[in-house]
Parts: sequence; structure tokens; C-alpha cells
Amino acid sequence: MLALLSCHGVAPTGSGASSTSARDSSTSIRGPGELAARDPGLAPALDSGRESARAPALDPGAAIDEAAAYLLRHLDAEGRFDYLRRSSAPERKYNLLRHAGAIYALAQYHRSKPSPQLEAGIARAVRYLKKRYLRAPSDHSELLALFSDPKEEGGKPGSAKLGGAGLGLIALCYARKIDPRLVSLDELRRLARFIEFMQKPDGAFHSKYRDGHGFDSEFESLYYPGEAMLGLTLLFEIDPNPHWLDIAVRAAAQLVASRPERTRKRWPADHWMMLASAELLPLLERANSKAISQADFADHIEALGELIMASQLSEDEIGPGSAGAFGNAARSTPTATRLEGLLALLQNQGAERSTHLESAIRAGLVFLQRCQVRDESEERGGMPRSCLAQDPRDGEVRIDYVQHYLSAMLRARDLGLFVEAEGPGRGRAAAAVPNESSPIED
Repeated sequence: MLALLSCHGVAPTGSGASSTSARDSSTSIRGPGELAARDPGLAPALDSGRESARAPALDPGAAIDEAAAYLLRHLDAEGRFDYLRRSSAPERKYNLLRHAGAIYALAQYHRSKPSPQLEAGIARAVRYLKKRYLRAPSDHSELLALFSDPKEEGGKPGSAKLGGAGLGLIALCYARKIDPRLVSLDELRRLARFIEFMQKPDGAFHSKYRDGHGFDSEFESLYYPGEAMLGLTLLFEIDPNPHWLDIAVRAAAQLVASRPERTRKRWPADHWMMLASAELLPLLERANSKAISQADFADHIEALGELIMASQLSEDEIGPGSAGAFGNAARSTPTATRLEGLLALLQNQGAERSTHLESAIRAGLVFLQRCQVRDESEERGGMPRSCLAQDPRDGEVRIDYVQHYLSAMLRARDLGLFVEAEGPGRGRAAAAVPNESSPIED
């Protein structure tokens, strides 16, 4: 039995504004009563957020199970996820990258809790991804790409994003380890070749390709290169060709070179690059490319971690219950993604783990678990946009909110940040996640 995460904090219940954060003097806290008055349809979601913040926390194992159960429960017979719930928005869009991300999280969960129901759900979601989005570009039959549907995502028709290939490769590599019949090695290789096709001579990437038109230079994504790096590294574990590592290494070298030390304060919170580093750094010597040294790569990831930790909120910095969150809006997914990056950094540190880093991660996990939906609704186990009720959209539950939370919790458990309960013949496995009143260590 995993020890309880002690989270008895209270989300804001009044309508008065709190003091604003030093990070964003324009941030104001609106009470949930005010928001519900403006849109009565929001009241159930806002009430649920407040109740989740007050309730005793699930133990970490149960919290993980509930998040995975949410994704499975909201996966239909065709293999499509219920993308957005508890929203007052009239339209229901979809996003293939977030679909792939949800497969990734469920496949991560499968490693510790395999079941026929979970395997069947992952299989449906993979088949949906392949049938609806995966095809060869019309002028490059040797490649495979994931093409976005403009009716779902907007944008121009025939658009294939680097991030779609990256996250798709991540999800499909995980799926192949569960059942090789779901995706062939040839399909994985052709998807990886599309990533290579998108790479520029200096190691950077084009973010989008339009079928029949070429590279689209109007759009550039922060996260796509890291997603591509992780996908290529996971493919190497299945198909140990150093060429896949070489593409990832050149990408890492370009990202580091694009962020000179003098601009450090403006570096982005690139959690996907950090996640890729946890897989790529141990394999760096097996790459033919020597575009970046292990020391320079590791130092850059450490620096990204320091910047992320500096953005963590202290108690009540932007409103009651905000302690442990990251960013000036204390939303759940920016917090979960930054925790994923910090957990990758912790993995990189090996036996010489920073207590400051561990403490920051634990505080962030406490914030997230306060937000997890724990009522008996269909959204049980889901993750709302925020549990602070600052914005009309804060009660929404979207699949990527749940995915990033589940992925962060799974990695934290795997790294021993939760403890086994003591009993006859049992000892403590690792330091417990502290209760919310525990300070973040300096």
C-alpha cells in the first residue's frame, strides 16, 4: 500500500481577489461564485473543483489508477477519446497529437498494470490513429506522416506536423512493445524517416509540411523537436540503428546552440527535450554523431531544470491553494509538464539526486493531486484545467490534462518518490511526499 499524499488544502471559496503574483501583476483571482454567476453552466465544474481541493487525497497508486481509468472510460468503441468535458464551449474539436499522447500515457501505465481491457483500449486507439491520420505524403511514398484534419484542428488541408510524427512515433513504439501486431517495424522506420526529412542541415527542424506544397515556414513549435528526439530514441531501442540516434543528437546540439548563456533567463521550459534527454543521454556514446558532448547536453538540461524550479509558486502567491504550481496562472498542465521535465532531470542525476529538486517535485505533485477530480461523476480521475477557479474554463477536463498528470505520477512512482507503507518485514523504500505545509527547500 502506497503512503497517502497528504493534501487537505482548500481552494478559494470566496469572491474576493487575492494579492497578485510578482510574476504577473495583471493576474487577478476571481471567485468561483462570480464565475458561476456569469455562466450558470459552469457551477457543477467549479463546485467539483472546490470539493476536490478539500477532500482527502487518494493514495498515489489509487490516483494513478483513477487517471488511467478516466482515459479508458472516455475511449469509444472506434478508438477515439472523449476530447473535452465539462466545457461550456459549443464546439468539440480534436487533436491527433493529444490522441497520441493519451496512448503514450496508457502504454506507460500498462508496464505496471497490464490487463486485457487496457490492451484492448490501447489497440483501439492505435488503430484509430493509423486509420484516420497515418499515410504517405503524395510525393514521398517512402515516408509516413500523420496528417491533421483541418475540420478538427483548423489550419490548412494536407498539413503534417513534426510533432505529430514525434508523438506518433513515441506512442507507436510503446504500442509495439505491448503487441507487435499493432504496428510494423517498417511503419516505425518510415515515420522516423519523415522526421529526418523535416530536419534542416544545421539540426533544426521544419515544424510543418503541406502535402504537395512543401515545408510551411509560417509556423514554428517549441516542443516538436523534443518530441521527435524522444521518438527516435525509443525507436533505437527497438531497431538499434545508430542513424536514429544521430538525427536526435544533431537536434539536441542545435537546440543547445540556439540558447546562448546570455539569454538564459529567456530559455523556454522545454520539458520534451528534458524527457528525451533521460533516454538519449545513456545512449549518446552509441551514436555516430558527435555534435554534442554528454557533459554539454547534461549541463543544458540542468540549467533548464533550474529555470523551471525558479518559476514555482510559494503558498498563496496568486491565490489559496497555489503552492507548488508553476507559472503565473497555476494551471494543472503547465505544472504537470514541468514536473515531467524535472523528473527526467532527477532520473539523469542517478544516485546523486538533488534534495532541492526532489522537494520541488513533491510540492508540485501535491498541487496536482489537489486538483484531481474525486467525485462520483463521469469525470472522476480526470484533471481539470485548474482547481483554483480563476477562469471560466478552469473546470474543463481535456485528455492532455489527464495524460500529462498520469505520465508525471507514473515517472514519480518509478523514481521512488512515493513510499511503501511500513509493516512486518517492510521498510521504507524512499522519502515520502510531504504534506502541503512542508516548505520547498532552498
